[in-house]
Amino acid sequence: RIYLTRRLEREFVEKTLHAKEPFTLMQKTPIRVLHRRTLLTRPKTIFSLRVVRWLGPQLFDLVMVSSAGTYIKEFCHGDRGRTEPYLGEILGCQSDILQLDVTNLIEEVEEDDVRGEEGEQKDGDDGEEKKGSRIGTMMEREEEEPFATEKNSRDRNATVGTEPRSKMMKIAAPSTTG
Repeated sequence: RIYLTRRLEREFVEKTLHAKEPFTLMQKTPIRVLHRRTLLTRPKTIFSLRVVRWLGPQLFDLVMVSSAGTYIKEFCHGDRGRTEPYLGEILGCQSDILQLDVTNLIEEVEEDDVRGEEGEQKDGDDGEEKKGSRIGTMMEREEEEPFATEKNSRDRNATVGTEPRSKMMKIAAPSTTG
């Protein structure tokens, strides 16, 4: 769940976020983990940003797909200039995250394997489809049931099947009942 310091129209937010994707951001080690992590600037990719629930001109739920290791909280609030660009900068105001849920971990995917949300895969040199590109089908499933997941609370060392830790994470705001 994202909070904005300025009132914005839903159409503007959706259009602005969609026009940006995919993009690379540069993240310095966040202040909150600096005592236990090396001070580095890391490039991370945001593959998709989608507004799934509009709660008002300053509050909405956002689903995003990003590369593994992306500091999501810092992407949302900017971490005092340590993440560029950050969500608020993209939208032209300050932003903050109120709640964060990891809703899915996706198997290793190479960015070049992805054509779009249709789930199409590029063919390899030998005519066979490349393995691992599942972003499209995950996004389609999310549109049908935005917050339905089998395992919402995997720890940060989670694995998908027998594969090593995922290269991408899917992030979403929580579902609300009632």
